Amino acid sequence: MHNSKRLTTTLFFSTFVVTLGTWYTAGYFNVALNVPQAYVVSWIRRVECSRYEDHENHTENFILWCGPLTEEEESLVLRDNFKLNTIWSVINSIVAAGILASVFSCRLFIRRFGLKGTIYIAAAIHLTGTLLSTLVSAVHFYELLIVGRLLCGFSEGTAFYVYFVKDISKAQKHIRNSVVFNKFFFIHYKCTKI
Repeated sequence: MHNSKRLTTTLFFSTFVVTLGTWYTAGYFNVALNVPQAYVVSWIRRVECSRYEDHENHTENFILWCGPLTEEEESLVLRDNFKLNTIWSVINSIVAAGILASVFSCRLFIRRFGLKGTIYIAAAIHLTGTLLSTLVSAVHFYELLIVGRLLCGFSEGTAFYVYFVKDISKAQKHIRNSVVFNKFFFIHYKCTKI
C-alpha cells in the first residue's frame, strides 16, 4: 500500500534539482560578472575614450576619460567622474531592477502562456541577455552589458517565481510546507556560500 502522506523521492529530487539549477545562473550574473571594480571602471573608460574624435584630444572630457591616472587618482576616479560613477552603479544594480520588473509581470506571463510557456520564455530571455553580455567586449558598447544584465535579472526573477509556483502546485497539500522549506533552505544555503 502506498503511503501518500510522505514526501516522495521524486518530489524531493525534483525540488532539489530545480532549486539548484535555477540559481546557478543567478550566481553567474551576481558573482562571476561582478568582477573587481578596477577592471570594469578601466574598461568603461576605454570604451568612452574610444568614442572621442582625434581633434577633441585637448578637451576636458577627453582628459577625464582618456588621460592616464596615477595610483591615487585611480582610487578617486568614481568620485571625480559622475558619468562613470553612474554607469558603474547602473551596471551593478540593473540585475535587481530586472528581478523587480519580473515580480510585477510574472502573473501576466503565466496567465497568457502557462507555467511551461513562461519557463521557455524566461530561458529565451536569459539566453538573449547572456548573448548581449558576452558581446560587450567585442563591440566596445557598455550599454549592451546594461541591457543584457537587465534581461538576465528579469529571467532570473521569472524563473524563480515560476519554478516556485510549479513546485507548490505539484506538491500534495499536506507536504507543501516541506517543499517551500526545502526550496528556501537551498536558496539560503547557496547565498551564504557565495
